Amino acid sequence: MIENIIEEKIMKIEILTTGNELLTGKIIDTNTAYLSQELTKQGYSIFHHTTVADTLEDITKALQDAWKRVDIILITGGLGPTLDDLTSEGVCQYFQCKAKFDEPSFESIKQRYLKRFTSMPECNKREAMIPEISKAIPNFQGTAPGFHIEKDNHHLFAMPGVPHEMKAMFQSYVLPFLQQHYALQQPIHKIFRTTGISESSLSETLDHLSWLPSEVAFSFLPEYYGVDLHVTYLPTFDCQDIIQQIYEKIKPFCYAQNMQSIEEVVAQCLIQQKKTIACAESCSGGLLVNRFTNIPGCSAFLKESVVTYSNESKINTLGVTTDTIQKYGAVSKQTAQEMARGIRIKTNSDIGIAITGIAGPTGDTFKKPIGLVYIAYNDREENSIVEKHIFTDNRERHKLRSTQAALYLIYRYVCECSEK
Repeated sequence: MIENIIEEKIMKIEILTTGNELLTGKIIDTNTAYLSQELTKQGYSIFHHTTVADTLEDITKALQDAWKRVDIILITGGLGPTLDDLTSEGVCQYFQCKAKFDEPSFESIKQRYLKRFTSMPECNKREAMIPEISKAIPNFQGTAPGFHIEKDNHHLFAMPGVPHEMKAMFQSYVLPFLQQHYALQQPIHKIFRTTGISESSLSETLDHLSWLPSEVAFSFLPEYYGVDLHVTYLPTFDCQDIIQQIYEKIKPFCYAQNMQSIEEVVAQCLIQQKKTIACAESCSGGLLVNRFTNIPGCSAFLKESVVTYSNESKINTLGVTTDTIQKYGAVSKQTAQEMARGIRIKTNSDIGIAITGIAGPTGDTFKKPIGLVYIAYNDREENSIVEKHIFTDNRERHKLRSTQAALYLIYRYVCECSEK
């Protein structure tokens, strides 16, 4: 944990979100994740996450608990114009203070409606009622102001629950205030993005990082695309040798040391080497080319893509032979090989990449289980590589992991080979 490597006085922070919709799962709480990430980047320590219902009892009880255990409370939600927006009222009840009508906030709300050439609903006046012991925080993205209370060496910041409004208020007021009054050394976060290796295998490859000194913190973040390793340390600690040791151990699986996606890394390599690529997809349904086309400037390397789902399409579009299909099946090393070569020749590309598999939940046989996929690479030098994988029986995750494996295959034979 990052708090273990920071020498300055730790300011304990709690994030409190309010809303029945968060508890029922109707809305995903992205605010807590955002605030935690942004504050951790700056070296602050998050000690507690709390989510409560839209009731005065729950809000005041949560405030009572938080005030005892942390120095700073960040609240999101419950500042709107409707009767279930009770954060301000709950704060007043906890501090046993009255609400005040904040005229500047009310004028700001009215002006926002005037700019839309519409009249302000009467209920929006509620948004300008804030605790009398607080200072209003302007909302540049919406109507409801936030507020800030400083009392007994504690700080409470209340922000709207709407994510883009909360983010703007946090960046314009809350974070600058914390940086000014509670400045910490900003830790360095080193990121290793890996794919083609599980979290447990990655940990074993690194001897579970048990050899790291106490000045260095780490965390593994597994996803369908791979595992990200985050290494955190203060600028006063020389970590270069450690970073190099980690990289040397995981180099075969590490495609980036920043937050670049693997498709971005592959795209850069293709552009730098002035190589073109074409894709032939079956079970991935065009997801591979979708990932490529999310990259600006992809026309510099992407020639063409086809989704040849049926056997007939594989034969007529890519030149896969009928004999291959009949003898080995549509999901086979041989078919994938002919698909990759066929799309490369058809489009006159430098590289052809093909994916064919069984995404499930049906279509499997004793020898070909659900999740089976073959990924093939072919280039002008007639280098031909086919990889076999068995992924999950969930169709969406199967597509994600298949395209990730395809990109990793391209990475190894385009990016890594160019470095040798």
